[in-house]
Amino acid sequence: MPRTCIVLPLLLALASVSCAASGPEPVYATVELPFVTNRAAEFDADGDLRYTNDVSRTTAGRCELRVYELPDAEVVVERYEAADVDTVLAGWVRDAGAKVTLYIHGYNIGLERACRDAAVLARKTGWEGRMLLFSWPASRTVVTYHRDAGRFAESMPAIVDVLEELGRRYGRSAVNIVAHSMGSRIVDELVAGLAPADGRFGKLMLIAPDVERDRFVEILPGLRRVVDDITVLVSDSDQLLLLSQAVNLGERLGQSDDVDVDGVAIIDVTGLDNAGLGNHVYHLTNEAVGKAIGAILDGKAPPDL
Repeated sequence: MPRTCIVLPLLLALASVSCAASGPEPVYATVELPFVTNRAAEFDADGDLRYTNDVSRTTAGRCELRVYELPDAEVVVERYEAADVDTVLAGWVRDAGAKVTLYIHGYNIGLERACRDAAVLARKTGWEGRMLLFSWPASRTVVTYHRDAGRFAESMPAIVDVLEELGRRYGRSAVNIVAHSMGSRIVDELVAGLAPADGRFGKLMLIAPDVERDRFVEILPGLRRVVDDITVLVSDSDQLLLLSQAVNLGERLGQSDDVDVDGVAIIDVTGLDNAGLGNHVYHLTNEAVGKAIGAILDGKAPPDL
C-alpha cells in the first residue's frame, strides 16, 4: 500500500480529535471570596503570599476564584490577596438589613481548598456575596488528626472574636454560623466564650459534626442561650465519622439521627447519592442538600430530601 494511503487517514483522524477537543470555551464566573484566618502568613521566594499550618494572629484577605458552570463544574483559585481585617468585616455594611454566614471548615483542609469549598457552598445555597470563610490552620495530610484537633482548640477564641465583631457591626441575629466536621467543635467555645446578655446569633448549622454526641446534649442548654436556631445534618453512612468514633471512643453527633431534644432540627441525609468522599462532604456535592441549607439560612422550610 502506498505510504500516502496510510498517512492521510492518520492525519484525518488527528484532525477529528483536534476538532472534538476544541469545542466552545467553558463558561465560568469570576468570584471573590473574603476570608479571615489565624494561619501564619509569609512570602515565598517569588514574593507570593503563602499561608502555613501554624497558629498565628488573625488576618484577613480575599481569594479570587473561577467558578465553572455545569456540567463540568469546577472551582479554581486564581490568587490570594491580603486585606485589612476591618475592611473585610465591613464588606456588607452598606447593605440595608445585611446578613452574613460565617463558614468554618473541618480538618485536613488547606486554605486553597477551604476557599474552593466555601465558594461552592455559597453558590449551591444562594449565599454568594454573603458568605465569609474562617480558615483555621488545618493541615493537608490525613495523619495529623490529633494535631489538627489541637490547632482547632487553639483557634476557637479567634473564631469567637470574629463572630463578636460581626455581631457588633450587623447585630447578632443577622449572623449565621455554618460549621463542618471538626469545625463543629466551635459549639464549646460558643457556650464558654459568648455573653448571652448580648443577644443571640441567628442560625447555627452543624454539618457532619465531629462532636461527641453526649457532649452536645450536655452543652445544649447553654447553646440555646447564644444562638436562635440549631440544625444538625447527619448520616449513618458517614465513613469518616465512623473512623472518628473509633479514634475518639465515642459516637459522633453527625452519625446519629436520634438526638431527640427540643430546639434542634435533625436532617438525615443517609442514603443520598453523590455524598462525596466517605459520604462526608454532602453539603458540597449534593445539589438537594445545598438547596436545603440555603432555604434554612433564608428562614424557609427546607425541601424534603
